[in-house]
Amino acid sequence: MPRQYTFDFEPGLTERYRVWDEVLAAAVYASRKGLSGVAGDCDMSPSELTRRLNHNSEDPRPLRASDAIKVI
Repeated sequence: MPRQYTFDFEPGLTERYRVWDEVLAAAVYASRKGLSGVAGDCDMSPSELTRRLNHNSEDPRPLRASDAIKVI
C-alpha cells in the first residue's frame, strides 16, 4: 500500500529556504532517522549524502532526482 504524506506549509518557509535543496537538506538533518539512517535508505554513505546536500563544500556533487525521491 502506498504511503500518504502530509505537507505543512508554514508561514515564512520561503524566507528560511531559498531553494528546494535547502528544504531537503533541513529535512534530512532533522529526521528522526538521522543522517546515517537517511543515507542508508538512499543506498549511500553519510559522507556521500552530505556532499550531495551541501553545495558549498570543496567536493560538491549534484543531488539527483532519484536521491530526493528516496529521501522523501
